[in-house]
Amino acid sequence: MQQTKESNSKDPIPTSYKYSGILHQIHSSPAPSLLAMSIVKVTLVGATGDLGASMLDAFVAEGTFKVTVLQRASSKSKPAHPDKINIVTISDGLPLDELTEKLRGQDAVVVCYRAKDASEQIKFGEAAVAAGVKRLIPADFGSCDSNGERERELVKLFDRKVQIRESLQRLAAENDGFSWTSLVNGHFFDWGLRADFLHFNLKTKKAEIIDNGNQKSSQATLAQIAKATVRILQRPEVTKNRMLFIQSFCVSQNEVLQSLENATGAKWETVRYDSEDFIREKKALADKGDLDAIEDLVFVLGAINGNWEEKPDFAMDLLGLENEDLDKVVQKVVDEDDEDGDDGYDDEESDASLRRKKPRLNGQHDVREAVKVEDIQDLERIKAYLNDALLFINKIGIARRAEKPPSSADGKARSDFINGCEH
Repeated sequence: MQQTKESNSKDPIPTSYKYSGILHQIHSSPAPSLLAMSIVKVTLVGATGDLGASMLDAFVAEGTFKVTVLQRASSKSKPAHPDKINIVTISDGLPLDELTEKLRGQDAVVVCYRAKDASEQIKFGEAAVAAGVKRLIPADFGSCDSNGERERELVKLFDRKVQIRESLQRLAAENDGFSWTSLVNGHFFDWGLRADFLHFNLKTKKAEIIDNGNQKSSQATLAQIAKATVRILQRPEVTKNRMLFIQSFCVSQNEVLQSLENATGAKWETVRYDSEDFIREKKALADKGDLDAIEDLVFVLGAINGNWEEKPDFAMDLLGLENEDLDKVVQKVVDEDDEDGDDGYDDEESDASLRRKKPRLNGQHDVREAVKVEDIQDLERIKAYLNDALLFINKIGIARRAEKPPSSADGKARSDFINGCEH
């Protein structure tokens, strides 16, 4: 799809934009109604996670926003650009009345982390309305279209995203001054390569390809997602109450493989999977609580059903965005991976991304490996979850040796651990 030339990002709306096949001409002096929803004061939630850090960089670099970072009181993370932002803390439980007060006076709220259930995200919408916030961008940032029937059937995360969106639709219908925008961007491409989420292993140079590898899917870098979010708030009228789709490029696995081979100067080993067999196997494991299998389902759904270019709400032109160069992005990731020999950990807040390994993004490390802990802010809480898991495993062993089942309390320990780690 041919992209229009990138517009001045500081304009409230582009001079012209093409949307759904119709060319709309906008006067260079926006109508008063378009200026009525000016977005200046923006609160970011989860601004020290992988996506959140890129968001913070983008909003600060723009230079036209007054940025506040909202952090839980227990967080030890330190946001970037401390001299250019306002940092506000809130009780860990995010009490609705306290959250409302923290958001009062803000024009927009961007949530960059995903809670383990829908109720916490829904709370942001309720607090935003009570505080008089004009726009909320929830933690959608989807690898997949969560409205898809199969997506919702296979991964319950997408059901939660729909619940959040339906709540925002209701709030917007009931409150004229409030609006929302959801952004769907496909797989986080640069993050996904570093984390092995995309099944291209930079260390072993092994690729796992779905079907014939020719299916194209929309994917986006963290920087592109952040830029799109900034553009949404610079074009408030044309983006309000909509679910928008963007990308850095729409490419096949085979194209990514070729780019990786060029960048690394090596021939990669490939293993190919039938998509339906892959889904059946991973769904069976996911139903048993296998967290990696849940991520694999998200991966395959994004790979085989993630082409946004024909979507009616494909918003590249609307937001004045252009595709990035696949080879340049891949080369940058490969070069940075070669330079990164540090296995250190950082104390990071969670964000909207799917965590799996220890990728290094923006000079920071993920504190989690192999499992995802979506609502954990510091190492002490991670240790508590791991201790619960070890206690449960030990009691299972003791119970089996005694030929009796574990107690219901032990079952609760396992349930609490899984619930704390799920998407």
